Amino acid sequence: MTDQTGDDRYKLLLIEDNPAHARLVREMLRGTPCEGSDIKHATSLSAGLDELQRDNFDLVLLDLGLPESRGMETFTRFYTAAPTQPVVVLTSLDDGQIALEAVKAGAEDFLPKDNMAGSLSRTIRHAIERSRLSGKLLEREQQLRTIFNRSLDGMVVIGVLGKIHFANPAATRMIGADGADRLLFQIQQAKDLDLPINLTFDPDEGPQILAEVRIASISWDNTPHYLVSMRDITLRQKIEDNLRQAQKMEMIGTLTSGIAHDFNNILTAISGIGQFMASSLKVDEEFREDARSILGAVERGNIMTRDLLRLSRPQDIEKITIDLNSLLRKTEKLVAATIRKTHQMKFVYAQESCPVLAAPEALEQVVINLLMNARDATPEQGQLTVEIDSLNRAEPFPAVKGQAPPGRYARIRICDKGCGMPSEIRERIFEPFFTTKEPGKGTGLGMFIVYGIVEQHGGWIVCDSTPGQGTTFEIYLPVDLAKNQVMP
Repeated sequence: MTDQTGDDRYKLLLIEDNPAHARLVREMLRGTPCEGSDIKHATSLSAGLDELQRDNFDLVLLDLGLPESRGMETFTRFYTAAPTQPVVVLTSLDDGQIALEAVKAGAEDFLPKDNMAGSLSRTIRHAIERSRLSGKLLEREQQLRTIFNRSLDGMVVIGVLGKIHFANPAATRMIGADGADRLLFQIQQAKDLDLPINLTFDPDEGPQILAEVRIASISWDNTPHYLVSMRDITLRQKIEDNLRQAQKMEMIGTLTSGIAHDFNNILTAISGIGQFMASSLKVDEEFREDARSILGAVERGNIMTRDLLRLSRPQDIEKITIDLNSLLRKTEKLVAATIRKTHQMKFVYAQESCPVLAAPEALEQVVINLLMNARDATPEQGQLTVEIDSLNRAEPFPAVKGQAPPGRYARIRICDKGCGMPSEIRERIFEPFFTTKEPGKGTGLGMFIVYGIVEQHGGWIVCDSTPGQGTTFEIYLPVDLAKNQVMP
């Protein structure tokens, strides 16, 4: 369309086969605000459509009675070829019904050719103004639709019976196939719609998400509805959880560091007295046995002190390239005497060398901690299995606290057929001081230490557990491909 500068001079296309009627149109515009309009005349529908291909017009005046077609057929052919072009149809007096059909089908207005005097200019101006206003509204609607469709926040209009009348792509991705019912239920349960609520959704594709949901009551098609906005806060919640965990660990670390040092001083004194008692020649063997028990308790206290210090601050570990098979053979000898008294234990070694860059004592502690937990969770004479192998993971895979990257790994699998764990327990086992054991039988540090050591080795942990069916831990350690020689 052409832009006007304050007057009503437009660019018009008149499709009219009767020259007398064409002259009449021009005459009727004289002395009106539209007098200076540029009028292009076409004598047939095909010629008029050709003009539309070559130029832009503010309005088309279309005669419905042309040589090529008549009545509604004329308008249908025109509208099919130029659906966005504003048009006013010109009819004879007996074509009023057809003219009304044309307006319903998309024409801006109609005029009987025998009754145009005094109304032609006004009809042209009003038709063009309506068309321009409709164009602006359509453009604004398209802009709003683009904003909604590209918004990262989900937007949903849902009825009081649960029918979704509108949902942008972000909302569709979030709520999945079964999300509408859950959404309506939570809306109905909300006591205060002004307060946001957090909901979890299971998308049709991808992991579960946590969304911050805000609800407003609106009218849609003159009936009560809810406008729901949903913002994915999964990552934000994870960051906040990590921050709270870091703050908690900082406070715990400050506390445990002081306790560990004071406790170590006490153990040193007890150890000195115990060693003196055990080596004294003036006491009998039973007394020496009691002294050795004291020293054993001191050693266990020293282990706990090291765990507390590891909790208070990351411990630097010196790593060397070792063969995982060799390390696990030594570990088997250490734990066999203790575990095989009550349980069956099976070690399955890799057929090839598994070189990893590791701190042997720290990695040994990981295996022992996991084996002891497996023993405690398994009835007597139950079987515990340790398997070592190496494998390539071509795709990222889910692990504790993240996605493990693809690559070549050495894997330690520790399996038991014990009591297993429900998901709410499994998600917390790596928290410091969290334990399911009875008071006095566990500190809640073992699994936290395991995670810290594996993390220091650039490794990953996968845990699979089902209540009543047992638990499997998998430790993934990057294979040290740069080393051809490994320490036995």
